[in-house]
Amino acid sequence: MIHDLDEEEQKEVRKEEIIFEDKYKEIYELRRKYINADKSLGKAAGADLIKEFDDRAKQMQDKDY
Repeated sequence: MIHDLDEEEQKEVRKEEIIFEDKYKEIYELRRKYINADKSLGKAAGADLIKEFDDRAKQMQDKDY
């Protein structure tokens, strides 16, 4: 009986893992493109990323942040 419940639990956990793996595929692909400086992102995407990074760096230096 306990073995059956453990097995059922593992199946349900795996179903949830699959759902989240699918959700993160897009994020991982975008991260791969940034890391490898993929040209399909275009110059604007790189500029936006740099601006966002700079803005966050300024916020972190702000004493009220």
